[in-house]
Amino acid sequence: MIREKKKEKLVYPPSEKEIRRRLEETERSENPSFIEIWRKRYVYRGIPYEIACVKHVGKKWNKAGMHCVLDPTEEWEDVWQTFLLKGGMRWLWVDTLYGEERRPVEKDWTVEQMVDYLHETAKRNIDFLWELVEKLKAKGVWGSSPHSEENRKT
Repeated sequence: MIREKKKEKLVYPPSEKEIRRRLEETERSENPSFIEIWRKRYVYRGIPYEIACVKHVGKKWNKAGMHCVLDPTEEWEDVWQTFLLKGGMRWLWVDTLYGEERRPVEKDWTVEQMVDYLHETAKRNIDFLWELVEKLKAKGVWGSSPHSEENRKT
């Protein structure tokens, strides 16, 4: 488990009154859905990521009535897009409510268990990136332009 709580930064700290107002507003809407309860920023090996807790409004998907999401930060969005769009990899992105990562909601995990799971996922994703950088350095291609004359040779 990652326990870097010292580096935790609350990105979105709504008041209890604001949360209640949003819940009431969402419950009155024709399409009840979710509202973000909190979002925290973490840093692992120099790379930031965020975890958000989302409250279910309307249909309750699990006992907690919430699920959590791992997101890349705004400044790392371009790296995330490269992994996702060009590599087909969901790097630093997991939504515990949907798809193959649905396991935490299906198993009725607590919010704390989901957050721990997302920290472990973030750690694996970031370690993968650093491992890739080290392998590129070892091959002598790190720091050179992919468009240089030498790298165009096959």
